[in-house]
Amino acid sequence: AIAPGRRCAPRAAGAPQTAWCSQQAPPPTPLAVRHGAISAAKSVANALVAQNGMQATILAKHGMTGPLDLFENPHGLGSLFPHLDGSLTAPLTADCYLMGCHVKAYPCLATGQSIVHTGLDIHRQVGGDHDRLRHISVAIADTPSLRRQKDDPGRIDPTSREAADHSFNFLAAVAIVDGAFGLAQFDNQRWDDRAVRDVMARLEVVCDGTLNARAPGGFPCAIRAQGTDGKAYLAEVLDPPGFARHGLDAAAVTGKFHAITSNRLPQAVRDRIVETMMALDRRPSVSDMIAALAAANDACASRS
Repeated sequence: AIAPGRRCAPRAAGAPQTAWCSQQAPPPTPLAVRHGAISAAKSVANALVAQNGMQATILAKHGMTGPLDLFENPHGLGSLFPHLDGSLTAPLTADCYLMGCHVKAYPCLATGQSIVHTGLDIHRQVGGDHDRLRHISVAIADTPSLRRQKDDPGRIDPTSREAADHSFNFLAAVAIVDGAFGLAQFDNQRWDDRAVRDVMARLEVVCDGTLNARAPGGFPCAIRAQGTDGKAYLAEVLDPPGFARHGLDAAAVTGKFHAITSNRLPQAVRDRIVETMMALDRRPSVSDMIAALAAANDACASRS
């Protein structure tokens, strides 16, 4: 598999040097896929890349070959990306993108993570009584891409699961109403739910340039709400959980892992995986990790 700028598919153990299968990831996704009435095609983009990588590994295992100098050859990938100027074959630097990975704590778009988190805070502040809120202002950073996203009619008034996933209005409203945000918040077309729509009608999404300097390159959010009794509420998040501007957040990673596996794996199995993965950089091999994952697979099989 070929990810942007890095060689990813390993040569299978024991395979000859020529047994190398290269698979290129799909080209950049056009804006139409994530604009307006967003379809389910958007949700499978990353899965298709992972599928291609796995397929390349399986083919390499069975002896499928490919050019060994795909990166270095003047007629290889370098000719397709001349602006990279040698970075395809350059060693990883100490501040490489691998150490700047982000983890989505919530199942929605990256630019909506802080919106969800602040919405949950507002829910706590009002004790779940969202009817006491007369007006809600959702402030985000002021950038061209965020302005485009907030002004997209298909996101302001979502009519599909994927459009709701990308709707700042829906994300804020359902977090304020439910006080929770997971896959269940999309069940039964919640974007059409009367209570959610009522809160959506009382909120506005605005761009606030003062947030840019406070969270450079990030996706901050500040929600200011006015109660029917005149009381003011404020929730602010400069860095959402899992955002790596100050280093990858281990708690966000493990928290998400437990959230999406708790109904499939026993606590002891999950704890073993977490313990093994968190110590992986100090292990001489990945054998402990493979054993932990194999045990998890056995646990899943026993539950089915």
